[in-house]
Amino acid sequence: DVPLSVTVIDAQALGAGKVESLQTLAVRVPGLSFEAIWGGANSFPILRGQNQPSVAGDSVGMFVDGVYQGNRDAIDVESLDLERIEVVHGPQSALFGRSSFAGLIHYVPAEPTEHLFVTGSADIGSDNLFGLRAAASGPIDARFKARIAASWKQAAGTFDNSAIPGQALGDARRLALAGSIASRQDSGPLSMRLSGRYGEIRSGQPAFFTFD
Repeated sequence: DVPLSVTVIDAQALGAGKVESLQTLAVRVPGLSFEAIWGGANSFPILRGQNQPSVAGDSVGMFVDGVYQGNRDAIDVESLDLERIEVVHGPQSALFGRSSFAGLIHYVPAEPTEHLFVTGSADIGSDNLFGLRAAASGPIDARFKARIAASWKQAAGTFDNSAIPGQALGDARRLALAGSIASRQDSGPLSMRLSGRYGEIRSGQPAFFTFD
């Protein structure tokens, strides 16, 4: 219903593990680029060539379940148990408020289901890459339904640290939890939904040196 270019990554593409961060999202969305320095700090997505104006503000708003994410150091939210990701190209100040002059990225979480639903997956790869992800949803009683999800992933890093033998550079640990509770469809004239998310990303520093 909006006369603008909207790129949508649905749950099927997300479930296959093709999008697990803003950096992998940028590979699939035309006109979107993303860079993060020092393990995720000062993360700045760029849309339509509109760069970050300053550390105090941004041109591309990041939203999770309609809530603006104002912390630049925690913008790379784990794409855990999402219904879809919407990337809207173009000014969105009228619909989403500030920090959306160049566009926005909206993570839409999956809602609790009326019937029992359980899913899970595992990742394994080189450089000690291991990961687990699971979600469960369904009714609690005649009035409420709930959904809970969790993911964990680790990797040892790809490059050897020449200063410390046996240590790899680029190691990462990612942990995410998500949960929601909502009223069922025929529980009454009023409806409610309460949701929360927690994410933790720890990355080893890359190799660097200083110029005097």
